[in-house]
Amino acid sequence: MAQKIIVTGANGGLGTQVTQHLLNEGYEVHATIIPNGPEPEEAKSAFEQNERLHLKKVDALDQQQVQQYVENLGDVYGGVLTVGGFQMKPFLKTTQADLDRMIDLNFRTAFNFALPLARHFKEKGTGRLFFIGSKPAVEKGGRALTSYSLSKGMLTKLAEIANEELQGTEATATLVVPDLIDTPANRQAMPDADFSQWVKPSEIARIIGFYLTPQAQRLREPILKIYGNPA
Repeated sequence: MAQKIIVTGANGGLGTQVTQHLLNEGYEVHATIIPNGPEPEEAKSAFEQNERLHLKKVDALDQQQVQQYVENLGDVYGGVLTVGGFQMKPFLKTTQADLDRMIDLNFRTAFNFALPLARHFKEKGTGRLFFIGSKPAVEKGGRALTSYSLSKGMLTKLAEIANEELQGTEATATLVVPDLIDTPANRQAMPDADFSQWVKPSEIARIIGFYLTPQAQRLREPILKIYGNPA
């Protein structure tokens, strides 16, 4: 029987690639899309080998709804939490609304899934949980991306706390830290950038896929930095 993996934000720039890669590798993928997005059957048609894909609209900000969704799936082996958002605004112009929006998109959506998944992994003694961090949140700088960097920094601490909670088991929480990801949304936001320097979503998907395999079972690297080519 194929192992079950949860992917949040399956129709996002990164989530699409992660979902497709895991389907190609033979996993049973339970993926979420936003409530006001396309209908699941319509979104499902965009994926190949989608007979093992189960799409559902889930409000990632509704903790009770998320918990029920995770519990209803039974035995889950992994969770890849790709839901997120991006904002470019300097510190001195950042508003409380900016900060609230980024914390909602980048932290609360991940926290709500991580909590029931970590409980499940700790109980069964194994599992893989992946958060999507960001370079500005773990390296120096980030003032031009203040609310984004702060919200992603919260994920960095959450991954650390989750690993502390999972000590003594074979379950792990990993923070995947990409540089700028080559997605349509990022290209639109930064049209003058050199896209060849950016990290491809397919590269991130392959690395996550490897960390889900038995060959990576003993790896305990909590932070995976995936950076693009130097300018």
